Amino acid sequence: MKKIVCVFPKGENVHLTKDVGLIPYFLFKQGYFESTIAFYSDPKDLPYLDTEVHGLKYARIKKIFRSNYANILFFLLCQIRQFDIIMMFHPNYFSLSIAYFIKKLSFNRIKFYFKMDLDSTFDFSGLYKRSWKRKLFNYLMGEIDLLSVESYDDFKQFQEFGKFSVKHIPNGLIPSASDHFQKENVLLTVGRLGSYQKDTETLLKAFKAANPKNLKLLLIGQLENGFQSSIDEYFKANPWLIDKVVFKGQVNDREELMNCYRRCKFFILTSRHEGFPLVLLEAVSHGCFIISSDFPAARDITDNERYGRLFKAEDDETLAKLILSFDRNDFSLPAAQEMSIYANEKYNWRRIVYDIYLNLK
Repeated sequence: MKKIVCVFPKGENVHLTKDVGLIPYFLFKQGYFESTIAFYSDPKDLPYLDTEVHGLKYARIKKIFRSNYANILFFLLCQIRQFDIIMMFHPNYFSLSIAYFIKKLSFNRIKFYFKMDLDSTFDFSGLYKRSWKRKLFNYLMGEIDLLSVESYDDFKQFQEFGKFSVKHIPNGLIPSASDHFQKENVLLTVGRLGSYQKDTETLLKAFKAANPKNLKLLLIGQLENGFQSSIDEYFKANPWLIDKVVFKGQVNDREELMNCYRRCKFFILTSRHEGFPLVLLEAVSHGCFIISSDFPAARDITDNERYGRLFKAEDDETLAKLILSFDRNDFSLPAAQEMSIYANEKYNWRRIVYDIYLNLK
């Protein structure tokens, strides 16, 4: 059986339950490859290795040099006979050069898979620059055995560019077992509350403007430094919202978090930019109707707004109108079970890793 290693130096325990850990895990679980994951972290700080991704092997990258890329190269040179496939993220000149060197050193025995993991702010116009650096980058990208992007819109952009081959391979989820939902009139959001990216301010401003009679807002996640004072000011200025807006804090117990998804009718995301967020997949798979800022992955996950509504990032006025329309039941929502079946079938990790296997076997 061929052996694959996913190299992600700054990985932490939480990454084991995201694409970083779940792709190699399911490639192993489905019997395609023997899988290893490589971080800087001490294995004692990775309890999910035993509980969530049991069977996934671990190799520790040594911090010998200041440069992450130098440490990656040293690790791969030491392990060059141990693996047949190397998976990495976010291709750039340094990581692509490492891949090119290792491939040539192994006489092309070793294959490389780069998951591009693009953010919605990615500038595609840069691909068309005619500098020697861009030509070198395009050449190195063309030497990679498998390149993938998560959203269909990004995939189409690379197809039009046409300088190297890219596959459309979205992120996935572990299918939820629930087939019965008792939904409450609650808007749920999960993330780093108060961070610039998540733009919690727009959500709070829109909810205040909508002032819904029936809907409540539940916010789960760690507060950014200084955001508590903003919350205090929000409730001081709007005391009538104290019973409608609930900050639950960080929820570390996964089953408790999944239960929150199961009972909330809506999931709301106000991010200024995103890649392919797991929270949207988890929400739809638990029967939540999506309200999200507009970015490529949100269009994919909502099936072009069949299972959600999108608005322009930072547009609190449009968001307030959407919240009010849902509060008034202005239109009927798809059944929670229908949304769950859609997400669990389309974004099942087992199906997704089969596509990866076919491109790497």
